[in-house]
Amino acid sequence: MAAARRRESRTGTPALPFCHVRLKAHWYPVTYPRVLNNVGDHIRKRRLDLGLQKKQAGKQLGAHATSVANWEAGRTEPDLAHLPKVIDFLGYDWRQEPALVGERLKHEAFQNSHGHLSGGYGAAAWDRRVNAGSLGERKAKA
Repeated sequence: MAAARRRESRTGTPALPFCHVRLKAHWYPVTYPRVLNNVGDHIRKRRLDLGLQKKQAGKQLGAHATSVANWEAGRTEPDLAHLPKVIDFLGYDWRQEPALVGERLKHEAFQNSHGHLSGGYGAAAWDRRVNAGSLGERKAKA
């Protein structure tokens, strides 16, 4: 009888007393780049991290908002005149090779899997192959 008198919610689930719980999670927009392949991905990531619109980022970069949109879409890349401001905006030079061995190996594996280098060799593998040949020639001459 007591159960019949109890008022329940519309969904049939009783209300819980700890309703003031707030869940927190990092939320990234769909356009947030997961992998940084080109300068546009680096710019988009930095812009979204700072919460800037393309027009605001363009002012900091000394470019128009449509230029920023084209860079982010990968249609064009910044001119040489914009490079110093792009590097200041990012806080690093995206063109530099990774310094850590693990990062270099990941970069090399990505290039190999996507066939960016001729013959499917990564830069380090190509260097090892070429140097091995030249070392063998040196040993034979000596």
